[in-house]
Amino acid sequence: MKKIIVYFIISFVVGFLIVWGGMKCYKEYVNFINKDKNEAEISKKRVQESKSDFNISAPELRVEYNNNQVSADLKNKDKIITVEGRILEIAKSSDGKQLEIQLITESYGRNTSVYGSNVSCFFSLDNQNAISNLSKSDLVSIKGICKGKEYSQIEFKSCILVSSKKSFSSNYMKNMEEEVKWQLSLPLTSN
Repeated sequence: MKKIIVYFIISFVVGFLIVWGGMKCYKEYVNFINKDKNEAEISKKRVQESKSDFNISAPELRVEYNNNQVSADLKNKDKIITVEGRILEIAKSSDGKQLEIQLITESYGRNTSVYGSNVSCFFSLDNQNAISNLSKSDLVSIKGICKGKEYSQIEFKSCILVSSKKSFSSNYMKNMEEEVKWQLSLPLTSN
């Protein structure tokens, strides 16, 4: 009888510890999931309620990062910036949880070609209506938090659309693509 009582007490304690540990792990998991959501909401609210630290064009920002990434990060990273430029691409992010607008950062011409980083602006899905009215080559002003350069793109998070203006020419992107093709067809020269 004593053995049965001892086994019962041990089983009860072990069962209690398993249930308690499982509940604690679940609570930590929920907190981890909600942490990202809460940080995103705080960042979004910060962008909406604050003025921009400064305005800059996408090509100017690209030049800053290509010239000296350390200096550019000191100036731009984690600051609320309004970046202005023409839209290169509008899409959903790779995880499908955000919308992404890439801005044109290259200058093309028969005498010059400057290649560099993309400027990618990420929006929450609740901006879908405003973004659905945009097209490639539209001129936009986007306010967001600059996260610096990752690989070949300069990222902005928690973005909001400040203003947009339809493209001055419906053929703008087509002409730009023709310029790029022309540039790529030129023979490479070495010094």
